[in-house]
Amino acid sequence: ISLSLCLVQELPYRVSSLMFRPLFPFDQGSTIYNLASFENYIWIILFLFSLFAIFYNLIKKQISKNSFFISIYAIGFIVSAAIYEGNLGTAFRHKSSILWCLIFICYEFLINRNLQGIRFRRGNNG
Repeated sequence: ISLSLCLVQELPYRVSSLMFRPLFPFDQGSTIYNLASFENYIWIILFLFSLFAIFYNLIKKQISKNSFFISIYAIGFIVSAAIYEGNLGTAFRHKSSILWCLIFICYEFLINRNLQGIRFRRGNNG
């Protein structure tokens, strides 16, 4: 039980390391390492926008079944990968396997917001 408790205590650090490291200027190394750190700023923006979209849709009770399932998949992958990924380079490559999840969540949120705007404008004009 102590190992499980230890993993739960380390989970916030491990998830942030998996998703956002290396991060310039805190993690510096080779040229490739530094380039990868700039890519992580794009990951941060995409990740934060996806979280915003999920919470916004949950609050408005508008989350689709697809977004809900994909969110659960992404969260499960992030948590499990954070626990077993020991190498930062391997973690950096493996996190790209949830890129499609984040893009889908953002895309669906933007499409739904656009459709709601169209319906709202039509309602006022008609």
